[in-house]
Amino acid sequence: MEKTEMTAAWNALQSRVETLAAQQVQVQDTVNRSEMKLHRWKLMRLPIGEITIASLTVLWISNFAASNFGKILATPLAALPMLLLFLMSLVNIHFSVRHLIAANGLDMTKPVVEAQRELAEVRKRRVKLTQWTLIGAVPLWFLFPIVLGQLLFGFEFVNVLRTLARFDRAWVVGNLLLCLAAVPLLAWSFQRSRFAQTLRDDFAGKDLLEAEAFLWEIRAFQKD
Repeated sequence: MEKTEMTAAWNALQSRVETLAAQQVQVQDTVNRSEMKLHRWKLMRLPIGEITIASLTVLWISNFAASNFGKILATPLAALPMLLLFLMSLVNIHFSVRHLIAANGLDMTKPVVEAQRELAEVRKRRVKLTQWTLIGAVPLWFLFPIVLGQLLFGFEFVNVLRTLARFDRAWVVGNLLLCLAAVPLLAWSFQRSRFAQTLRDDFAGKDLLEAEAFLWEIRAFQKD
């Protein structure tokens, strides 16, 4: 084989290698983009669910308040639980929407510093939303059964509770103790619930950690 033919064969082989390498990069880039969409969806699914639940709560309370507007004007204090739950739902929607916007704008193909900054912003939104949820839900848990009772049995449900508390305090104390005793049982059941484990992982930032690990995988591939 002459030198010219060897050179041509070598150039052809080198061209094929470069073509295969470019195709591999393109395939890997497609895979990375697909995984990036998956990680973005994982970060968005929880706030979407929270927005849905909070929005339904706002609509439900608004409709109920409109139907009982006269009774609310007559006894405004009885509407206080609904008002607090309404405000809590609005706050939850606000932080969930901001988290959703931050997660939707996440682009892990950007330079590592900028991508890390965006990921840190998403993490900050998640932590802030969790903090506000816990701060509001733990001390104000009693709002939920009161408002639910009003929605199911009528606006005067608060008066029924007030009457029971006045004439049968032992019944009220007994129910409170029963609720406290049920907490360990609920905690034990949540430990064995797949849904509860998934929810706990979401609050702990599992999806954020997976997204951060994927970000570094992309950086390692780009360096290679």
